[in-house]
Amino acid sequence: MKTVTLIRHAKSSWEYPRITDYARPLNKRGIKSAPLMGQDLAREGITFQRIFTSGAIRTYHTAVLIAYELSLPVTRIRVKRELYQCSAGKLLSFLQSRKNKHTHVAVVGHYPSLPQLAALLTGDRVDHFPTCAAIRIRFEGNDWSQIAPGTGTRVYFQYPKNLPEYHSS
Repeated sequence: MKTVTLIRHAKSSWEYPRITDYARPLNKRGIKSAPLMGQDLAREGITFQRIFTSGAIRTYHTAVLIAYELSLPVTRIRVKRELYQCSAGKLLSFLQSRKNKHTHVAVVGHYPSLPQLAALLTGDRVDHFPTCAAIRIRFEGNDWSQIAPGTGTRVYFQYPKNLPEYHSS
């Protein structure tokens, strides 16, 4: 069985208009939200052999904050520049090319490709995919190359504003 968790980067800052989109950091809300999502993933018993992230600063920072809450070393994070501004189809190809030794990977990326990929894989509509949302999709079989549209089952979906801790801190 293979599982992928798609995680949209946490809320980013628009405070610095001269920096590029690629270099935008997280804002205060993003720095609060990513650890909360990591804590929820930990409560659910979710862990990853690998976390793949686009090279954008906000995705990498999100990945590090979540990995910390899961007690995962940063050596499990892999920056993949091709995940920045890529289509759902390219994300699918990326997943299909993963090593079969990994049974559960995470991809920290961007809107709209993540919810589009989730809809493609599960056949479910994914209308609401806010910043730092995470969706876990499970596939039968043991070969990443065999995942295809409609072959996945959504087994988890959560986002920070839906967590009680978000409103109490």
